[in-house]
Amino acid sequence: MRLHLKLKPVVASAMIASSFNAIAASQLVPTNIDHSKNVTIDLKSKVGLATDLYITDHNDDPTPGIITGEIYSIQGNLATGKQTVKFTLNQKSSGPIIVNEQTVTPGQQITFTTMIAEDGRLRIPYKATTDQNTKFDYSVEIPQLVSKNDKVPDLSVGDVSVQEGNSGSKMVNITIGMDVKFGKPVSFSYLTNDIDTASIAGEARNLAFDHHGNPFISIVDNPNGGRLVLDAGFPKLYNGTGGTGNTWQYLANVYNWIKADNFGSGIMLLGDKPGSHGGNYRVKDHSSRAGFGSSFTTWARNNGIPLTIKDVDNFGGFGRANVSLAELKKYKAVFVMGSATVGSGGFTQSTIKAFSDYSKSGGGIMLISDHDVFQHSANQIASVFNLRFYGNVNRAPISVPDLIARYGNHPLWDGLSVIPAGGSEGNVDISAVDFSAIDYEGVGGQIIFQPGETSVTVPIKIYGDTIREGNERFSIDVQNAVNANLADGKGIVTILNDD
Repeated sequence: MRLHLKLKPVVASAMIASSFNAIAASQLVPTNIDHSKNVTIDLKSKVGLATDLYITDHNDDPTPGIITGEIYSIQGNLATGKQTVKFTLNQKSSGPIIVNEQTVTPGQQITFTTMIAEDGRLRIPYKATTDQNTKFDYSVEIPQLVSKNDKVPDLSVGDVSVQEGNSGSKMVNITIGMDVKFGKPVSFSYLTNDIDTASIAGEARNLAFDHHGNPFISIVDNPNGGRLVLDAGFPKLYNGTGGTGNTWQYLANVYNWIKADNFGSGIMLLGDKPGSHGGNYRVKDHSSRAGFGSSFTTWARNNGIPLTIKDVDNFGGFGRANVSLAELKKYKAVFVMGSATVGSGGFTQSTIKAFSDYSKSGGGIMLISDHDVFQHSANQIASVFNLRFYGNVNRAPISVPDLIARYGNHPLWDGLSVIPAGGSEGNVDISAVDFSAIDYEGVGGQIIFQPGETSVTVPIKIYGDTIREGNERFSIDVQNAVNANLADGKGIVTILNDD
């Protein structure tokens, strides 16, 4: 919780032999105080607020300073123990003072740690810097007020059951809560996992269309999770050189839109089958500055984006490539360049789940395909999203004003005059999942309880069908709790069959 004492201006006489007390009432709890005599404040405060605050400044007193009344934590305990304090000397003050052995000038804020004694009173020593009357106007704040006697919260996830329904979708709310309030923020991550259900990591929609009205760029934008861009126009990236122009500005827009700021650094460019299609599709081992990898490297350098280039050979080889969630989280975004046009995909099933969890947790993904075929390994990753994508892509560039007029604006088009459609005509066919078999849309992310908050609901979309089946379950798992104990980190959602 946050303790904030904003005080009325106080005049303190610094070098006077006789005793002098200047007393100021906190504006949070106004109190009339007699300034003509010494006052001892013993009144209990409201929870988290000091009732009164006074300054003593004695020439012959070795410990002059600011002393509050009793301060209580959000749990009602005296706020004893170590606290981080912010002290601001406001501009109205007539000169500097020495606070906690630091010289503070008007307009300056300092932060320091101090111990609040067993009586629950905050004491801040100060000294004047001149032997004349000085006007002090200041505020004191304890941003995260916790008593050493406060209980650390227990964090738990509730179970819930929901009727499946015969069609369409419905929302079910999962409650994640704490047993007590706490004065510090409590953070944790959460992620859904299938038990005997089938899920998708996000719902896709088509965004850009060619002159025939066929889509060639599709996106997934999860409200609480990650973003994905699927682009079926690889040749515009291969043929673009120097990392500049509309094509590469578009790629910068993609990165800025999908990147996950809570993950690692920059981009991993992940290649499919290194030997396919000569050097055009290769993300590394390109020669004579040709190919996609070379242009992409130039673009990343021009935009100051850290770039790591890997292909399936770095993860066990084609057909056996195993990329972990921990590896994906090293990057703000992962760009996948597919190249294998025949045979099975290059990744293991655990890799596909890792991409799903990466997206649900907020990670950014771009899948890049060719204009006339969608490569198998990239299609593996697409299989965890509800993608329905078929286009006869035209090589002609699309006017951005025309695209906006027809289909609406989007951050991907910022600063562009045209969007290259990306290649000669050919079919792009993605049929990722059998939607009738999908039970729910997975979610993930991070939640922060601010001081005083104790519960949050996580909405999850459930899909209905008319297929006779038993009850099905999935879990919502909480991990990485900070400032709380994980008492029950797994909630079970049961979808009740009603067919």
